[in-house]
Amino acid sequence: MGDNDEYRMAIFSGRLEDWDAWKRDVESFIGAKDPEMADIIVGLIKKPISLDELSPYKEKNAKGYFILKKYLRGAGANLIEKFRLDKDGAGAFKALTDKYELRGETQKALLMSEFSHLNFSEDGDPGETFEAAEELARKMKSRFDIEINDSILLTHLINKFHRYMEL
Repeated sequence: MGDNDEYRMAIFSGRLEDWDAWKRDVESFIGAKDPEMADIIVGLIKKPISLDELSPYKEKNAKGYFILKKYLRGAGANLIEKFRLDKDGAGAFKALTDKYELRGETQKALLMSEFSHLNFSEDGDPGETFEAAEELARKMKSRFDIEINDSILLTHLINKFHRYMEL
């Protein structure tokens, strides 16, 4: 698959609140170009021991590095600079993930805060609020194995909608 210059992906500059969306976009973007390259970058395929497999691995890892570099600025770009000589896309992606993915109680508190601050806006599509709530519920499930079931989700959103309608 050749380069798709028509696709415009956001640049990540190190803002924590932009990380999840950018990570999802870059994984999809690389996966669409070359699924094996995406597996290398996210760490699903480890560096092979066999010399026959090493060259294609290094080539895809290097291409992945340059894709990451293209869509990074500021703190994010500075963070992966140490992987430039080896053109190590997998190492660069791991460094980004280690830095920008909050772990433990801090992330849990941030996600719960985001969930509690979901609101309906006069101009906005209510569907966007529901989608945001579902996305937060998925994050809680995948990162902390905490299930926010449909009943909890709907109760929370109905209460928010009721408050919105009173305004």
